[in-house]
This record gives sequence, C-alpha cells and structure tokens, in this order.
Amino acid sequence: MHNIKYRCIDIESVTDNPIHDKVRGNICYLAYLNEGERGWFLCEPDNMFEPIHRIHTSTVKEIQYTRGGQVIVFTRNTKYVFKNVAFEE
Repeated sequence: MHNIKYRCIDIESVTDNPIHDKVRGNICYLAYLNEGERGWFLCEPDNMFEPIHRIHTSTVKEIQYTRGGQVIVFTRNTKYVFKNVAFEE
C-alpha cells in the first residue's frame, strides 16, 4: 500500500480546512491508516518546488476498499476518497 499512487478525488469535511484544497486532486501515498487511530498519508504538491505534505488525520473510524480501486477513509471529521492511479482512464 505504501508505494501505490492514489489520487485524492474528493474530501468532505465538517470543518473548513485550507490544506484540503492542496490535497484534492493530487497524488497521495497512504502511509498509516488503522481504525481507531489517527492516520497519516503523504501528498505530492502540484509543483516540484514545494515539499511533500504529511497529512495527519483525526481518528479513523472506517476504511472501505472498492473494486474500482478506491479507498474511502472516514475519520472523526472528514471523509477522504482516494483512487488508485492504475485505475484512472
């Protein structure tokens, strides 16, 4: 899972977090996601002059894996939808 490229295709949050605008649409690497714990993922910036962002989530409530290559992560505050780039058309 750690070296698989995902694209963050959607974020729904109960709070307004400006970092979500930097994450949405970019390549991410799912580093540490366990239910009942805070999660971590990496996000590549959309230009090469910014460092990779390390995103620390609120407590992960549920993780769903779909046949279409999606990983949907529900946290206490946010829903993240990632899609494996190998499944992009």
